[in-house]
Amino acid sequence: MVSTRSVVWIRRGDMRTVDHAGLTAAAMAEATAVVSVVRQDSNLEVLAALSRAIEARGTSLFLTRAKNEALAVAEFAREFGATSIHIRKDDTEESQSVLRELMQYIPDGVAVETWTDSFRKWDESKLAQIPYEYPAFMNWGERRRSPLLPSGADRTLRYLPPTSELSCLNADEFLSGIELSKFNNPSPAYQNFQQRYQADSKLAKTIVVEPGPLDADAFGERLVKEFLEAADAYKYPDMGRTLAPVFEEGLLSSRRIHEIIIEHERLNGRIFRPIYREGAKRLLDYLDSREFSQLLARQDIEKSATVDGVHRAKFWRWRGFLIRYVDEGPEDNSDEGKPPLVLVHGFGASSQHFGRSLAILKKKFRVYALDILGYGRSEKVPTAYTPDLTECVIWEFVRDIVRAPVYIAGNSIGGYFSASFASDAYPELCAGVVLINSAGKIETPEAEAVENRRSNNPLNALFSLGKFVLQEWKTARMFASNVLLRNLRTSIRKTLKTVYPTNPDAADEQLATEIYRNSLDFGADEVLASGIVLPSPRTLTELLAKYSGPALIYQGVLDPLNGSGDRAWKIQGAYPEATVAARELG
Repeated sequence: MVSTRSVVWIRRGDMRTVDHAGLTAAAMAEATAVVSVVRQDSNLEVLAALSRAIEARGTSLFLTRAKNEALAVAEFAREFGATSIHIRKDDTEESQSVLRELMQYIPDGVAVETWTDSFRKWDESKLAQIPYEYPAFMNWGERRRSPLLPSGADRTLRYLPPTSELSCLNADEFLSGIELSKFNNPSPAYQNFQQRYQADSKLAKTIVVEPGPLDADAFGERLVKEFLEAADAYKYPDMGRTLAPVFEEGLLSSRRIHEIIIEHERLNGRIFRPIYREGAKRLLDYLDSREFSQLLARQDIEKSATVDGVHRAKFWRWRGFLIRYVDEGPEDNSDEGKPPLVLVHGFGASSQHFGRSLAILKKKFRVYALDILGYGRSEKVPTAYTPDLTECVIWEFVRDIVRAPVYIAGNSIGGYFSASFASDAYPELCAGVVLINSAGKIETPEAEAVENRRSNNPLNALFSLGKFVLQEWKTARMFASNVLLRNLRTSIRKTLKTVYPTNPDAADEQLATEIYRNSLDFGADEVLASGIVLPSPRTLTELLAKYSGPALIYQGVLDPLNGSGDRAWKIQGAYPEATVAARELG
C-alpha cells in the first residue's frame, strides 16, 4: 500500500489552523508537514503564533526564504516525499501566478489540491448568474438557498520524519536565527510615512493588539472580541483598521468570525439579530459584502472580464481587502528610460474612467490604473477614508505590484492623492507627478482673504455647530451620507454630461451604469461619511513645497468643478519648476 504524505503550503491570507480546508484535507494523510515561505514583509510575530497553533495540532511548521516561492515549496515536497500539496487559491493575480508556477515545478506523482475561502455553500453552476448590484445579491434566491457553512472542526495531524534531509528549517529554529535589524527594514521615507499613518489610525480609533503568547487562532479571536466590546461601549472603533490583521493574515475565516459574533451577542442576552448592537450588525453585513466582492472577482477572472470592454481586470489585496486594477503595455520600458505610469481616479470614479486614455498610453508606457479602496469594484470596508489611508494604498500598490519608481498621474482628488504620494515617495518610488485638474487647497493671499471673510461670517458658527454634531454623532453622520447618496444616484447621467462639457460622448451609458452600481455597494455610505469628519488635510501648497521632482500640471480650463482659468498658474506659483499644459477642455 502506497503511503500518503501531504504538504500544506500556508501563505498570507490563511495563517490559521481552525477552519482551514487545506489542513482538514491533509489530516487524512499518514503524515503532514506545513510550510510557509517568509517574505520581506512577513509578520514574524504572526508566524510564531502560527507555529504554536500547528504544533498544538501535532505537526510542525517549516519556514524558508526564497525568491521563487513555488520552486522552494516544490523542492520541499520532494524532500518530504509528499504525494499531495494543498494550497489556497485566492482571487488575486499574484495567487494565480504562484499556482501556475507551482504546477510547472511539482515532482511527478504529486497532486496539487486547491481550496477557496467561502462564506456559504454555493451551487457553483449558479454563480455565473450572480447579480452585479449588492442589494440584488442580498435578495438573490440562490443566496437565500445557500446555507452558511459552519467552521471546520479541528483535526489532529500526524508527522513522520521526511524521506530525505529538508532544506527548510523548523519555525522555532528559523525565527531564532533571524536578525531583526536586517529583516523587514523599510526605507527611511517609508518609515516616516508609516509613522504618520499610525498616528492617523490612532485618530481613527483603531484598536491595536499584539499576539504575545497567543497562537494565531486565539490572536484573531481576541481582535474580533476587542472590537465588539469597544463597539458595545459606543467607542466607535474603526472596523477596517482594527481587523485588518485578521483579514490580511487570514487569522480567522469569515465563518469563524460569524460564529464569534453570534456567540458574543447571545452571551450578552441578544438572541435575535434585530436587537444586536450596531458593531455586530455592521461586521455581519461586511462579511456578506466581502463574499459578494470575492464572487464578482472570481467571475471576472473566469471570464477574463474587463473594466471598460477592453482592459482586463486584475485583483490585489491591500492589507487583506480586495482591490481591482488594470495592468497594460510593454513588459519592460527600462531601455527607453520610461518609468511605469500609475493612474489615480477622482472622487466617485474608478479605473474605468481611464479607459480611453489607457488605450493610447499603453502603446508607450507600462500603465497601471487601480480602483482605490472604497471606490469602483474595490472593497468598501467600514473605515475612516483619510488621505493618509489612500496614500498608503497607493504606496503599497507601487511597492508590491509595480515594484519600480513610477510616474503618477491623478485626476481631481486623485491629483491631490498623487501629489501626496509624490511628496513622500520621491525619488524612492516616484519619478514624477502629473496633476490633472487637481483638487487641493492652494495657499495664496486671495485665498487667505476669502477664508478670513468666511470665518467672520455669523453663519460660520452655525456651520461649525452642525459639523461638530456630525463628527460626534455617527448615526447623524451616516443618515446624512445616505440622504446625499440617494440624491446623487438620481442625477448621475446629468452630472456626467455637466463634467464633460467638451466631450459629452465620454459620459456614455456604460460609465453611468457602473457609477450607479458602485454607489449601491455596502460601505459606500461610509466612504461618503468619512469626508464629514476628516481633519483638514495638508494643502497642495504644503505637498509641493516638500516635493523636488518633475511635475506636469494639466488643466482643462472649462472643468466646471475646479477649472478656474488661472488655477494651473496658481499651482505653478506654488511649484515654479512645474510645466503647465492648459487646454480649452472640461
